[in-house]
Amino acid sequence: MTMTIERAYEITQQVFTDEIMIEEKRRIYRLLQRKTQELLGMIGAPEALAPYEEKTKLFKQYVHIPGDGIFSSMQYVFNIARGQKEADPTVTQMHVQRIYSVLFTPAGLTNPQIPEMFWESPLGLACLIAEKGIVEAFWVLGKMEE
Repeated sequence: MTMTIERAYEITQQVFTDEIMIEEKRRIYRLLQRKTQELLGMIGAPEALAPYEEKTKLFKQYVHIPGDGIFSSMQYVFNIARGQKEADPTVTQMHVQRIYSVLFTPAGLTNPQIPEMFWESPLGLACLIAEKGIVEAFWVLGKMEE
């Protein structure tokens, strides 16, 4: 079957279920929490987040952190990947760049170092679709459909 834009969005709506998006947010939360603890240890402040532990348990459970941060950016790109119309390309770029910066830009560098395997993750696929359009993801979506 030839991939069409309509079929591609049907696939993304099947793939990007609420459960998948929640699990991906939890995965990223754990990754960021582990990295934050590691960095705080390296600068001699391993207990800096201790006063916030109770609050972060709720964030981990409900996968929602209020405000305009990486989790709102993740939701934004997931919505675009599911077929929501893009209101403003500059807003989309801001969200995608935030994800790349937080996850893949080491201290001291300005450009993200994105591993190839990222593009096959739910978040990577959503970023690809949001940034470059659904047509750029046909190759991955074709694999999923098989």
